[in-house]
Amino acid sequence: MATKKGSDHLFRLIHSLSSGERGYFKKFAGRHGHEENNYILLFNRILAQPAFEEATLRKEFKRLDMMKVYLWDMIMQSLVTYKKDWGVEYELLRQYAYIHILRGKGLLNKALKTLDKALKTAKDFDIFWVQQLLIRERHSIILLSFKDHAKRIDATQHAFGELTRLRQLEANRDKFLHALHISKALQYQSNFLGTTTSHPDDLLDIRLMEKDGEQQNPANERLRLYALAEYYEVKREPEQQFHAFLSLYEFEQKLIHKKQPLAQMKALNNALTGLINACLNTNRLAKAEALLPKVLQAVTAGNEKEAELTHYYFWLQSSLYIHFKKGKHRQGIRLLNEHMQRAIGMNAENNYSVFLSNIYQLKIVLELSMRSFRDAMISVHNMEALNKKDSSPRLYKDCEIIKALVQLDLKNEQQMTAIVTSLLKKARKLGLSKGERKLLLALKRINGANFQNGLLQTRAEVTKLKEPVELFQLLNVSDWLESRISGKEISDILRESL
Repeated sequence: MATKKGSDHLFRLIHSLSSGERGYFKKFAGRHGHEENNYILLFNRILAQPAFEEATLRKEFKRLDMMKVYLWDMIMQSLVTYKKDWGVEYELLRQYAYIHILRGKGLLNKALKTLDKALKTAKDFDIFWVQQLLIRERHSIILLSFKDHAKRIDATQHAFGELTRLRQLEANRDKFLHALHISKALQYQSNFLGTTTSHPDDLLDIRLMEKDGEQQNPANERLRLYALAEYYEVKREPEQQFHAFLSLYEFEQKLIHKKQPLAQMKALNNALTGLINACLNTNRLAKAEALLPKVLQAVTAGNEKEAELTHYYFWLQSSLYIHFKKGKHRQGIRLLNEHMQRAIGMNAENNYSVFLSNIYQLKIVLELSMRSFRDAMISVHNMEALNKKDSSPRLYKDCEIIKALVQLDLKNEQQMTAIVTSLLKKARKLGLSKGERKLLLALKRINGANFQNGLLQTRAEVTKLKEPVELFQLLNVSDWLESRISGKEISDILRESL
């Protein structure tokens, strides 16, 4: 067995490299010496090890500790050169290095021109910490340029005035970021773990998200509105969340004609998807349907590949949801038949399992509503296979309840009872709600002799609950029970409720 002595960071770094990165490193290292130098030999030896084994390396390389440090630095330098698109912050830091070199060479005017250009970019993207770095550098250059003490004092006061204003903006931004991250953590607790926070206001204060006058700028206003929308999500106030997203969307529309069109388009599209979700959560189906074509426009507008894929999945998922809620289940199935293979193929290429899982949930609910039990069970198994590593307790229990309902529909009482019994045994671990436990206990009592009466008693139990039992946060179990009792299709029941 391989023995691990010393740090294995270098081993893990080398084994994390792609084939392209490995090839580029060897070319990069070759520029610094003979191709078969000791550092490339060490690289190859470590790459060949299935597990880190330092003792073997020490026998071959006498100055191993020093060579590991040097090899680490060389790999990191090659990765920096290999990666082309580091984003705007890295580009600004590169410009800062140029400015620093120009100042050291005495080319102060050129340094200031480069700095002003970089500072403008940092302001456009609201990168406060880079702005502060550049303002301090500009102040140093100006002090070198001016011999007049009065001008030096004015420059100092101006620089520190700008720094004070930026720190206020940064503090304002951090306040909203804190609220946003707390909201997301609470939302994760609710959605993934199946538990809720009874007093979110102990952790979040709505007053923190009020406007802050002079400390506000477009980026902070955007962040404030997002934090507000997430806050109302945690508070389960969908109407208030809708108005927060509506304000955000209107705010982004006003900014779209300004500079940085790509960044503004991304922000507008994010606000659009948030608003559509809020429309769906408040049953504003017509408004959501009117906004959805704009999502498709975002898909076809030459966006980055990742943004294009997420917008496509969102469009498909939202379209299916609207078909389901409007009771247009056959249209929903037709849309699925047209797009399901593309959605599966896109996931295989890009690992978008979360989006595909959401589409499977809609597919299962539509198939169950149409009494396509075989198709529904196949879809359940496909979704379970998709989420076998990262399945949440909520997703697992909803899949199991769906299986129980299908077995009940097929009059397979023994299989249905086995599923229900298993779920009840895991009630605490899965975080079953009071309503879900009542539903399962009621289902367990149903048998062939009293099937119809059992359905009526189950509906009576579920109707008493304060919160409806919904599978995948879509299918209200009361609607499913009503369809079985009355003989109507779920699509007809949904259309009647609209």
